[in-house]
Amino acid sequence: MGLGLFAGCSLVGFCVPFAVFVLLVAWRAQLLIVAITSSFFWLVSMVFASLVWFVIPVLNQNNWLMVPFGVLCQEFARYFFFRCYAQAEGSFSVVGTNAISFPLTDFYSAVAAGLGYGSLHTIMIYGTIVFNSLGLLLFLSRFLSLACFFVIL
Repeated sequence: MGLGLFAGCSLVGFCVPFAVFVLLVAWRAQLLIVAITSSFFWLVSMVFASLVWFVIPVLNQNNWLMVPFGVLCQEFARYFFFRCYAQAEGSFSVVGTNAISFPLTDFYSAVAAGLGYGSLHTIMIYGTIVFNSLGLLLFLSRFLSLACFFVIL
């Protein structure tokens, strides 16, 4: 049951982002860079929100303060990603052959940016559920041949 549940949870959580990645993004290196960069900006926004939550004790007890702050962090990260993207697009379009061969203003670039931003969010939300579906895991120790460790994920 654990492996079947793991496969089902994985398909529900990660099937659509994986299909969009394989069908649209993976064919061009520029789109892959855009997707990775947008996921990095989402991760930075969540790290900043987590650090603020950890440092300010009032936010630990009041979720109604932390949720809008987390949303604001995500929106600021999205704005900074747009500014970096616009600057990179301007410098990339200077070379004439790059602007024609690999445009960064098409529909696929927007899909790649949204995929990077959303896929890391999906991994953070569904990753714990997927790995919890495996249940108990057995880790054998190389150093102690008779000892084994059970870990509940």
